Amino acid sequence: MVISASKKFHLLKGLPLAIILLSLVSSILALRVWTRPPQSERMIPAVTCSDPNSVMGPGRVFHVDPFRGTSDGDGSAARPWKDLQHLALAGKLGEYERILSPVARAVAAISHGPPTIRDVERAGVIIRGGDTILLASGDYGAVDFSRLSNRTFVTISAAPGARVRFATLDLSGASHFVFRDIAVGNDIPLAGLRHLVTTYRSGPVRADNIVFDRIDIGWTKKVAATRPDRIRLHAPDGLRLGGDCLSVRNSKIHDIKSAVNIFRGRKIELINNTIRDFSVDGIQFSGHEIVIRNNDIFDQWATPDPLHPDCMQGQPPDEQYNGPVTIEYNNCIREFVSDDSVGRREFGRFGWQGISIFDGRWRDVLVRCNVVMPAQQNAIVLFGVDGARIENNTVIGLDTELTSWIAAMPSKGGRQSTSVLISNNRSTGYLNAVTGGPKPREELIDYLGVKRADTSLMAMLRAPITGVTLRGNTWLYQSAKQDAILPDERFAWAGIPPTVPPQSPIEAIARGMLPGTCDAV
Repeated sequence: MVISASKKFHLLKGLPLAIILLSLVSSILALRVWTRPPQSERMIPAVTCSDPNSVMGPGRVFHVDPFRGTSDGDGSAARPWKDLQHLALAGKLGEYERILSPVARAVAAISHGPPTIRDVERAGVIIRGGDTILLASGDYGAVDFSRLSNRTFVTISAAPGARVRFATLDLSGASHFVFRDIAVGNDIPLAGLRHLVTTYRSGPVRADNIVFDRIDIGWTKKVAATRPDRIRLHAPDGLRLGGDCLSVRNSKIHDIKSAVNIFRGRKIELINNTIRDFSVDGIQFSGHEIVIRNNDIFDQWATPDPLHPDCMQGQPPDEQYNGPVTIEYNNCIREFVSDDSVGRREFGRFGWQGISIFDGRWRDVLVRCNVVMPAQQNAIVLFGVDGARIENNTVIGLDTELTSWIAAMPSKGGRQSTSVLISNNRSTGYLNAVTGGPKPREELIDYLGVKRADTSLMAMLRAPITGVTLRGNTWLYQSAKQDAILPDERFAWAGIPPTVPPQSPIEAIARGMLPGTCDAV
């Protein structure tokens, strides 16, 4: 075919316009992707939390035994399978795989909406929602069920009397699993993470409906027998929870750097757990509808880590609103008296703080009925929070050279807290008392031991603090210092003896004497 000279001219004449249009469209699309706002959990479609106690499905029981089992077994007690991970790789476990295609990812980036995740059914699946896998004693290595999904819960549990250990456990993007009576421990955390167990990796495929019950997570070394610098450099973190409808109950997390990190979670429960022998934070949290209830968090070990340690800290990744969060009936106690700790602990570079929110935007925060015995001044502190109640807590600092306090302060950027009520607590100090009391502001600042070198905090205390109400609180004091703070009719007053670390959570509760409005749970 021969193209005439005139036709060639017209084709070439239209080419620059096409290039210009293509460049313009490409630039617009690139701008949309570049300006995509941080994804908020509120933009992600709501997930229904299923009840793990309601069995729906076949309800069959299968068996895995690393010593007696074979790869060609049928999962019966007589012919168990040999390898748990192989069940997932062979397509026998996990009814669906969650897929995010490149096209769906691109469309979401351009539209600024949530991506479309597809559940692709896996052929040959044997184990389905409602079924249980019982594991015989043994070491099962690294277990990775990421992006595997079931219609209803599949339970994976140690068989009665069995001792089961995973090296690591990756459930990022997974759905509808229960793990029970299993230990997870290793020297090396998950690839690309610091944690031994996770339900979250960066990306839009979120885990949901995961239950951990009676799980034991810890480093293979004992923190108490390890040099502080080696803990800082080598100890893994424990559990990272990201996703929706996640529950950790009746579990133990120990010998670790930071124990639990709730990262952009929704509908998260931490209930009846023991967290001990860690070096940085007991619990870090961000997200929505979080409940942290009836946990014992104690025995923090000082290391040269550059991060300040907390019993629990709200630590969001950005300035989007977080909350609601409920923190209640927990024992935050820096250390107990025991044969391997007396005289050997140092409070470290920062000391150990209690329950804190320093960063981000938060609303609907409830902190009640907790016993907090820190080794630092910040016992219960909220900065720049909207709509919070701090009530019926007991605060007694373990470092008798410092005054531990309850406080609600403006944010670091100067944003005042709003609608905060501090009521019916028993504490060795209240930072908000420097505003509106009968004593001169500077005298109370000196009594509370505020570090005057902390110019940011000093600026907050010397300016009017609004949005905070003090009501019905008791100020605990040592009699030798009472003249420095009395009188102040906003508080009831009670003396305390010199503090000695308690030997157990039960003793701490008895000694701390929570207000009668806090019934045991």
